[in-house]
Amino acid sequence: MEGNFDRALSLVLKHEGGFVQHKDDPGGATNRGITLATYRRFRKSPVSVEDLRAISNEEVWQIYRQFYWDVIRGDDLPSGIDYAVFDFGVNSGPGRAARFLQRIAGVSQDGVIGPITLAAVRALPPEQLITTLCNERLSFLKRLPTWHVFGKGWGRRVEDVRREALAMAETPAASDSEEPARPVAASPAAGEVDGQEPSVEAAASPDGVVPGTIAVASSPVSSSAASSGPGTESARESTPLSPPPSAPSPASGRHPAPLAVMAGIAAAVLVSVAGALTYFWNRILALFGG
Repeated sequence: MEGNFDRALSLVLKHEGGFVQHKDDPGGATNRGITLATYRRFRKSPVSVEDLRAISNEEVWQIYRQFYWDVIRGDDLPSGIDYAVFDFGVNSGPGRAARFLQRIAGVSQDGVIGPITLAAVRALPPEQLITTLCNERLSFLKRLPTWHVFGKGWGRRVEDVRREALAMAETPAASDSEEPARPVAASPAAGEVDGQEPSVEAAASPDGVVPGTIAVASSPVSSSAASSGPGTESARESTPLSPPPSAPSPASGRHPAPLAVMAGIAAAVLVSVAGALTYFWNRILALFGG
């Protein structure tokens, strides 16, 4: 939902924590949930582990917005569902989160959220969708080979997401035209497994739930979406939703049309009509009166 990003990001960062370099995480060093590979993709230049350690709050905000929230169409998803899909995407890749959402909504699982997926999602009760999504996410995580290492933190994270998402669905936040403050959560001790879970990006099978390795998503669009043909939903959903019609003038509450201009146009039309009538009347008199 538009206006929910900063709230959702602050909740995500509570779980992502600070700088961590865990030996069982193939993603390597991460800071606030951002891997070195993701940071290099964002900066479009080589960066070091020390650069990642010193990543700015502004860059953290931009990365989560560009590579995750915008990819899962967070502004267009209903409140609560947006956060549940966003956190899933951060932890397991936005493509996988989108496919799980699409499977629950009963549409093509191409990993690209567009008008068809959004319409199907909006037709479902948000509480039911959030509960099902969190249940399936937890089942997926339990099948990963590293569950015994990170399972405690992952399980607590999914339950926290379920609770917060249901609360957001019940009381959606009002959209604010002004950009709110960009929060960054406090960092727990480095290396704390339960405070920093690695992102889970395993190769998806036809049902989308095969265990695999742990790494951050390398692209905001899943490989299945990239290879889809023109008949799939990814091709139809690549075009953004049409923008809303132009807003009325804030001063008058209606589209601007000055009264004086309208009156002048009306007067000109009346003069033209009167002149035409006078011309034809004179012609008639000339033909029959002479």
